[in-house]
Amino acid sequence: MRRINLLPWREEQRREQQTRFSRQTMMLLAGLAVVLVLIYAQTASSLSEQRQRNVFLQQQIRSLQEDINRYQGVSGDGSSSKEGLKVLAGLKKERQTLVRILDELPRRVPEGVSLSEIKQQAQVLRISGMADTSARVSEFLRQLDQSENFSSARLTLIKVAEKNSSQQGHSFVLEVSTQQGKGR
Repeated sequence: MRRINLLPWREEQRREQQTRFSRQTMMLLAGLAVVLVLIYAQTASSLSEQRQRNVFLQQQIRSLQEDINRYQGVSGDGSSSKEGLKVLAGLKKERQTLVRILDELPRRVPEGVSLSEIKQQAQVLRISGMADTSARVSEFLRQLDQSENFSSARLTLIKVAEKNSSQQGHSFVLEVSTQQGKGR
């Protein structure tokens, strides 16, 4: 029988296995390095976002702290709170005046007069509208002068509509002062 020498074959197989193992180890290390770089990039990005959030929150905290300091700086004698109460009382009074005006104005409008626009600037109402005749406008002015809530009604513009226009009658604009102090 012949003898076959298997040692070189085994030696060659062992070298191939070592080479394969080395390649696989290198690939595993390269993959691990890529994963570590990706994890580092993600962590750095998250850290940067968190720092931006912290800066924003610090700014908001400073702003709120300034507000708190300003409110704590209110004098202890209560003068600023008294001023605040005066402002609130003034607003309440203005609201009541507006309600009285809007309640009474429709009652004062005579038949044959229609209002198209009401504007208020400070304590003056500017009323625009149409009337059948100029006598209706005069009656409306007298009605406003007789009111407790209105004073100094004056006509600023009256214009007769042209005969060929769709609107007939007298367009007018009047101004009337509101009474702040009086009430029912």
